[in-house]
Amino acid sequence: KERLLDLRQPPVVVQALQDAGYKAELKTNKAGEPYVLSGANGSSFTIEFYGCTGVKDCNSYQFSSWYKAEPLFTPELANAWNVSKRFLKVSV
Repeated sequence: KERLLDLRQPPVVVQALQDAGYKAELKTNKAGEPYVLSGANGSSFTIEFYGCTGVKDCNSYQFSSWYKAEPLFTPELANAWNVSKRFLKVSV
């Protein structure tokens, strides 16, 4: 079923993730800013929201995930990835 989601609202993002079968928990950082803790394929990730009015009406968000460094993720791999990907960047 297709529907329009207001992704400016962190609780809507949480519900959409849960509806898709992912774990998702709405939290706030020390500054009171909202973020979502989730995961997929054995990797945890967060969705941080920016430009919010309290914990709603956010104007942007960013996905972040963390991985072990070498031997899997090297600076060379990160550089090659970043050259070929426009919206998803990696750092080591």
